[in-house]
Amino acid sequence: MLANNVKPDGVTFIGVLSACSRAGLVEKGRSYFDSMVKDHGIVPITDHYTCMIDLFSRAGRLNEAEEFIKGMPCQPDAIGWATLLSSCRLRGNIEIGKWAAENLLETDPQNPASYVLLSSMYAAKGQWDEVSRLRRGMRDRRVKKEPGCSWIKYKNEVHIFSADDQSHPYSKRILEELDKLMDKMIEEGYKPDMSSVLHDVGEAEKIQMLGHHSEKLAIAFGLVFIPKGMPIRVVKNLRVCGDCHNATKFISRISGRDILGHFGSCRLERSNLMARTSEGPELGSQALSSKSQGSNIDIEEVAVPMKVGETFECLRHMIKQFELCEQMMGATLRGTHGTPEVGENNV
Repeated sequence: MLANNVKPDGVTFIGVLSACSRAGLVEKGRSYFDSMVKDHGIVPITDHYTCMIDLFSRAGRLNEAEEFIKGMPCQPDAIGWATLLSSCRLRGNIEIGKWAAENLLETDPQNPASYVLLSSMYAAKGQWDEVSRLRRGMRDRRVKKEPGCSWIKYKNEVHIFSADDQSHPYSKRILEELDKLMDKMIEEGYKPDMSSVLHDVGEAEKIQMLGHHSEKLAIAFGLVFIPKGMPIRVVKNLRVCGDCHNATKFISRISGRDILGHFGSCRLERSNLMARTSEGPELGSQALSSKSQGSNIDIEEVAVPMKVGETFECLRHMIKQFELCEQMMGATLRGTHGTPEVGENNV
């Protein structure tokens, strides 16, 4: 733009800072932010500050994120605090995570992310008393977490699954398929991520809870009923947990099937670059690496503003729109993440 004498504006720098964040280019992002203010005279708005918080948080530089926030002329919005809190959960930094959670609660008292992500950190450390305290706080404040559900389309019918769901007419076949997959996955080196289960239960029960997450049930249904050669397309109203993200790559490699997952709530974007996750460039790199090694997993995040109580007709219409858009654009629809969401079996 500068080479063509086109003056960048605030929106331009939001795009640049977001790109630096996703690429892990912390120093370049910091340089562009300073240049925006000093060289171009652009006064930063909340979106610019949120991009910088995301930049430091994704790179695991949480202390720098904290210092940056304390030096801001205004307080971050809910997205900024939730972004920092999500990275604290990933890195296991309870001290900064607690600070972020308290400020998120003050900014958005009904946001369940502050409770769920902080309880996730306490559970990972085995601090079950703190987990119980947070759950009581949710009940006392009547904060509700949207339950995680996954959808899959087969023969013009949309099949909905929730965690540990056994209400489906073919539940027995689905669970049998999952058991077979689990044995093969373990042979291939899969190790369940116990940190995704935030309950004080035994290891065997944790493995069972992980194995019955809604997206795994939906994928197993697709393996049983959707003909080979056709992609298995799963839609979920929340973000996928780390274990399901990893397990889906193993399932794709073992079965030789293309698996496309539409997770979370975000804005649409056309991209053919890489699989994106809410966990930062590290997991995004893993997803890209798995594809280069022959895995057919394609984890995506697209706009899915779904509620569990919506009608089947709305679901059918939504999935049809995805297919039509992809056909018209000749590309897979991908997305950049919005406010970090929470997964199943978390509270």
